[in-house]
Amino acid sequence: MYLHFSTQLKEASMLWRKRVTMLASEYPDITLTHMYVDNAAMQLVRDPKQFDTILTNNIFGDILSDEASMITGSIGMLPSASISESGPGLFEPIHGSAPDIAGQVRAEHRFRFLSN
Repeated sequence: MYLHFSTQLKEASMLWRKRVTMLASEYPDITLTHMYVDNAAMQLVRDPKQFDTILTNNIFGDILSDEASMITGSIGMLPSASISESGPGLFEPIHGSAPDIAGQVRAEHRFRFLSN
């Protein structure tokens, strides 16, 4: 699913929508649907199981990942994967290591391992 806000961010949203649609034609076994990001935010709370994969820009992804974290109860429990074709992937909880509380014995590190 490609999320955009073409009613407000017309140029950028339409550029990426065209590009994603063009690329989708190279993968006929994957179904591409489009949704406005504000609707996706509501749908994510209402029925999160309807989403398999979400593709969107950085700012919308950041907002929606924070929202989705509340479904599991904590932002530190959600997994993230950065994968490339040429090397190993990086798997971690979505919001890093909490350097602001380093050395205070306050971070819950088991979620770092459970997210993989």
